[in-house]
Amino acid sequence: MEMAYEEAISMREELQRSSGDPIFVKTMMQSNVTGGFWLGLPAEFCQQNLPRHDTTITLVDEAEAGTAAFYRADKTGISAGWRRFVLEHGLVQGDCVVFQLIHPIIFKVYIVRQQ
Repeated sequence: MEMAYEEAISMREELQRSSGDPIFVKTMMQSNVTGGFWLGLPAEFCQQNLPRHDTTITLVDEAEAGTAAFYRADKTGISAGWRRFVLEHGLVQGDCVVFQLIHPIIFKVYIVRQQ
């Protein structure tokens, strides 16, 4: 898991240098990839970059396929739609995901698999 995190951080730094877009990294926990399929986002990131109201966001993977997901502003997280993204991409606990905000409600998502 540590190598995936280090690779994800390196990717984040490179993307920030080349694009200037807001970016964060999340290591997948059990609650993110099973059961409730809830993804809490960094509160400070949400306050600075995302709408202050609930809305649908789009998660775009490296193949340019988009998945709609529901952003809960009051809980600073993603619920409905996140499960579909997890299952379609085979995310497991320990994987790291780099989220790059490329438009106000569109994230480009990069997956770094645990070793």
